[in-house]
Amino acid sequence: MKPKITVVGSFAVGMTIRTPVLPVFGETLLGSDFDMGPGGKGSNQAVAAARLGADAALVARVGSDPLATIAHDLYRAEGVDPAQVVALSDRATGVGFIILNTEGDNFIILDMGANDAMDAAAVDAAADRIAQSDVVMAVLEIPTAAASRAMALGRAAGRPHYPQSGAGASVARRNLRQCRCADAQ
Repeated sequence: MKPKITVVGSFAVGMTIRTPVLPVFGETLLGSDFDMGPGGKGSNQAVAAARLGADAALVARVGSDPLATIAHDLYRAEGVDPAQVVALSDRATGVGFIILNTEGDNFIILDMGANDAMDAAAVDAAADRIAQSDVVMAVLEIPTAAASRAMALGRAAGRPHYPQSGAGASVARRNLRQCRCADAQ
């Protein structure tokens, strides 16, 4: 029987472009090798779990826009249950702009978009799935209230539950403390 893994997390589209040097404010540079594809720590973890043979599901928010189609196509192709990936009409799908130079240095600008609408109520809507899961995971790049609620529901169901860092180290540490997860020190 496949293990049932539920990830409460994020989806964002990464847009990457390469340039010989990183720009300064006000400068326009020519770039090359543009690439666009799915990302977000929660989405990546759900896809990885499905690829390893789990019955994987993602609880997340996307916009009602063309970028959300990338998420839906990905989950259909990878076998991730998208029942709790909800499209919001008032938010855009999360996006990250990644600029890389020839040395591999980069800078990234994120607009978390619909991911910022994740809250305890969004997680409560997936409570049945979480209670039936063998493992519950939450990324700390979504609002703390959502990650904390996912951990609380996992703990209440007696399921192993793991917060996963996704943001910068200082943000992740702060969110982890706020999450108050019994097994996350």
